Amino acid sequence: MRELLRNFITQSPHALLPVCSALACRLIDKSVVSTFGGKHISSMIRKYIESDFERLNEIYNSSKLDELRYEPEKFELLSLDRDEKRRNKIFESDIYLYCDGETKGFIAIYESEIRALFVCPNYRGDGIGQALLRFALENISSDICLFVAHSNTPAIVLYEKYGFKISDSFVTEYNSKQVMACKMVRAYR
Repeated sequence: MRELLRNFITQSPHALLPVCSALACRLIDKSVVSTFGGKHISSMIRKYIESDFERLNEIYNSSKLDELRYEPEKFELLSLDRDEKRRNKIFESDIYLYCDGETKGFIAIYESEIRALFVCPNYRGDGIGQALLRFALENISSDICLFVAHSNTPAIVLYEKYGFKISDSFVTEYNSKQVMACKMVRAYR
């Protein structure tokens, strides 16, 4: 039955638009296997499907400004549905969601680049970001890079814990304001 459902979902994702993410979290992509802190998370990380857009958008919009909270200037949110540049970068990537009855975070991976890693603010500190990061590390078999705001020390510390090192700093922009950013790289092991 599960295999039949998985085949239907894979071949007809548009038919699932009315299906809620909670049900999808329990039934889709049980083949993703990883462990985190001794906890089996194969049923917690799954591939994104189109009906997940609303929840992914909510998580992004509730989290995006947090990565800029240490900047001296205040930023105004440019929501994902209005931010064509970032939306395109995320959606040309492979997107995986962390779910355990509810979608709580996501990661976007494009080749060997982690383009986004966001966790719903209500679930921060529960190991979800670490689980998504470990999932990426286990599934990318080359050097990995990511970009982070230079002022986002908590994220930098997390990435350093997993072997990333700052390789470059540069000025970029978010919603027409300048931001100092870092490129971080982790050598393939």
